[in-house]
Amino acid sequence: MESEALILEKPLRVWTYVQVSLASYLSGPIGGCYLVSQNCKALGKEQLAKKVMIWGIVSSLILMGLLLFIPVALVEKLPKTILPIAYTAVISAYMQQTQKAAIKELIQDGLKRASYPRLFLTILGFLVIQAPVMFLFGFLAYVMAV
Repeated sequence: MESEALILEKPLRVWTYVQVSLASYLSGPIGGCYLVSQNCKALGKEQLAKKVMIWGIVSSLILMGLLLFIPVALVEKLPKTILPIAYTAVISAYMQQTQKAAIKELIQDGLKRASYPRLFLTILGFLVIQAPVMFLFGFLAYVMAV
């Protein structure tokens, strides 16, 4: 008697425009780009998914590095939400132009959207991953100021 291995596949789910925007705002460019890259995979665009993820990582590191060199006086004058709103707007506009219609069509055809509890766990995961990097950049900013 031969034993056959069962192949368990994760059910394919897509992230909506609102979920991508929320992830971008709360977990930074890397969170939003991760969800956009997952949608690219669902749409069969593997190479684009890799590029989007690389852009998410690079833009997050650039943003953290940029914050090291902005004078404290300028940072104190800026509204605290200006940077999150800016990168969320960019990621949301990209998704709206490239994926929103296709994702809506996939959902109408029966594909499930990802759940909000899963979204918040994803956001939390990215915040935990980013915490040591943010700590390092904060420590560098402190050392440079002393």
